[in-house]
Amino acid sequence: MSLLLRYSKLGFEVTLRLDSRELECLAVTLHSSALVDISECSAETSAHLVWQRASGGRWRILLKGQPWEAEWSQAEDLYLQSDSLLDDLVRERLTTVPLLHAGGVVDAKGRALVICGASGAGKTSLVLACILRGWNWLSDELLCFRQKDSRMAEGFRRNFNLKQRSFSCFPQTSDLPGNREIMVNDSRKCIRFLNPDALRCGSFASSGIVAAIVVPAYDAGAPTPASTALSGLGLVQSLAPELRACDPVTLAWLAEIGRTVPAFALRYRTPDGAAEHLENLVNQF
Repeated sequence: MSLLLRYSKLGFEVTLRLDSRELECLAVTLHSSALVDISECSAETSAHLVWQRASGGRWRILLKGQPWEAEWSQAEDLYLQSDSLLDDLVRERLTTVPLLHAGGVVDAKGRALVICGASGAGKTSLVLACILRGWNWLSDELLCFRQKDSRMAEGFRRNFNLKQRSFSCFPQTSDLPGNREIMVNDSRKCIRFLNPDALRCGSFASSGIVAAIVVPAYDAGAPTPASTALSGLGLVQSLAPELRACDPVTLAWLAEIGRTVPAFALRYRTPDGAAEHLENLVNQF
């Protein structure tokens, strides 16, 4: 028998079928924050993704019933590839809402802070640091926004991807239930995939009203975190490269956000110090 894993993201269901039971331990750590059910099924059961053995002891992924890209010698490559594929399967159904490559947290008053920047800007570290200060999380990687309310950010369930250079900042994440650490071959560096709900149970927020947007930059020489206000044009220039589409709905959203939402550039050295600074910043609104 095969196994069928069902995930729920933004009200959409995504399924992963395992045709090799030896992959079960690996699979249950994949986006475990969005995993809602595991059940036995036949090898003919329809699924968005399938993990199965290929010839020569290799592994392959079927995406919507068709072989996807290469075959891999290491089972953990299935995990690395599927980490983004699960998100993509939801994103392709979000054709009429703005999508932003950003992290987000929500405080006890329902105020959301959007943390936007390119890969490597420290979004995951800042979101984790805010969670440890009592904030709830929306996402560390992808946010969408409602058409009828441009300032309403929607939470996107996915496991966080903590880079090796940040491990020392978060020792409490080293042995969380369901963790998965994988060496990325092209960089020879490790990524820790972790379920933020295991860090603080029930910490996911389904939505929040955006109070401010922060564009972070790590600065090893910064004695204390410092933020400076961004103009509307400066915010638009920072957000535009991180948008997942440039359709009329998204461009209208970008113009409205640039006009109405306070925004700041943040320079920081440590995530915990930055999180305290961000908390004080949001309390001004």
